[in-house]
Amino acid sequence: MSEYCQGIYYKCGNASTESEKTGIFQGLNRKYLGYRFEEKNKKILIKKEKKAYRSVYRDWYTTGIQRVDSNYHLINEGILTKRDFNVLFESNEGKKYIPVEATDALFIYSNVIITGGFLEFMNQVGLNVCLIDKYGEKIGSFVPQNNRRNIKTELKQLRIYDSETERLAMARKIEIAGISNIRANLRYYERRKTSKELQENVDVMSACIKQMNEAKSINELMLIEAQARQRYYQCFNYILDNKDFHFEKRTRRPPQDSINAMISFGNTLLYQRIANEINRTSLDIRIGIIHAAGSRQESLNLDLADLFKPILVDRAIFTLINRKVISSSDFIEVENNGIYLSKSGKKAFIKEFENKIYQKVKIDGIDRTYDYIIKREIQNLKREIETGEVYKPYKYV
Repeated sequence: MSEYCQGIYYKCGNASTESEKTGIFQGLNRKYLGYRFEEKNKKILIKKEKKAYRSVYRDWYTTGIQRVDSNYHLINEGILTKRDFNVLFESNEGKKYIPVEATDALFIYSNVIITGGFLEFMNQVGLNVCLIDKYGEKIGSFVPQNNRRNIKTELKQLRIYDSETERLAMARKIEIAGISNIRANLRYYERRKTSKELQENVDVMSACIKQMNEAKSINELMLIEAQARQRYYQCFNYILDNKDFHFEKRTRRPPQDSINAMISFGNTLLYQRIANEINRTSLDIRIGIIHAAGSRQESLNLDLADLFKPILVDRAIFTLINRKVISSSDFIEVENNGIYLSKSGKKAFIKEFENKIYQKVKIDGIDRTYDYIIKREIQNLKREIETGEVYKPYKYV
C-alpha cells in the first residue's frame, strides 16, 4: 500500500494479476470530479478546480445544431433522446451529443421526435426546452418543476399588480425606458445617415415620453407606446440600405413580408431568453406589470423585452440587411401570404442576434454584455418587488 500513498493511481482492465490483462497508470496532473491532483516536492496536492468560463461558439455544426454560450439551437429535423447522462440529437446529417451540464436551454425550430423519458431527464437536470414554429412564433416550452418560485415573492407581485398606483408607477418607468431606447436607436442611425425624417421622429419619441409622464392609466400608457412604435417602424426604410427590402407595416401570424418575418423571429428569441432567466429566479413570469395577467402563461418577459427590442432585435435586422448577409433567398413563402425564414435565414439571424447579445457597452465604467445586462435587469426588478429598492429600467445611452 505504500506505493499508492505516494500518488493517485488508476487501475483498469479485468480483476486479474496477469500483466497482459492489467494496466496501472499514474493519475497525477489530472482532474477528477472537479479536483486536480498534482505532485510537488514529493507531496501530493489536491486543488479544487475553478469553474471554467463558458466559451461562446458561433459556428454551425454539420448536424444543424448551433451552440451559443449555454444555449443550443436545433434547426434540422431529427430525434432527441437521453443517452447516458447527455442528450443525443440524431438527424440525416449525423449524430451530436449535447452536454447537459454545460447547457441551459434547447431551442427547437423543426419537426423533432422526442423519445420516452427525455422530458423527465430535462426536469432532472433543470434544462429549458422551447419550441418555435416556422413563422418564428413560440409554440410552447418545457420549464423544469424544480424552479425557484417563491410564494412570498408571488404574493408581493400580486399586491403590486392589484395596486393601481404602484403598478402604474412601475409600468410608467418601463414604458418610458423602452421609448427612450427607441429614440436612442433613431439618434444612432440619424448621426450616420443625416436623415431629416429620423430627426423628426426623434422629436416624436420625446413628445411620447412627455405624454407617458402625464398618463393616468396602464391602457393610456400602452396606447401611447403603440403609437410611438408605429412611427418608429415607419423609419425602417430610412435606415435600410438594401432595395430588396421594404417595410410597410407590422403584420403577424403569419408575417407577410421578410422584415416582419425577422421581427417575429427575433422577438421570440428575445422573449424566450428573458423567460429562461426569469424562471431561474423566484419571480412568477405569469404576473406582468404592463401586460395583463390572465390566461397568458407568460407576461413579465414581454414587459422587459420592450427595453431591448430596439437594441438587439432591430439592430440585428439592420445589420443583416445593410451588410447583405441575408437576401431574399433566405425566406420561404407559404399559404395565406405568409413569409418565414428558411434554415439558412434562421442560422444567419441567430448568429447576428447572439453577436448583439454579447456586444459590450459601458455600465458604470465597466464593459458589460447585453447578456449580463438582461440578467441584471431581472435581478434589479426582483429587488424592488421583494425589498422596495428602487428599480431603474435600462436606458441605452
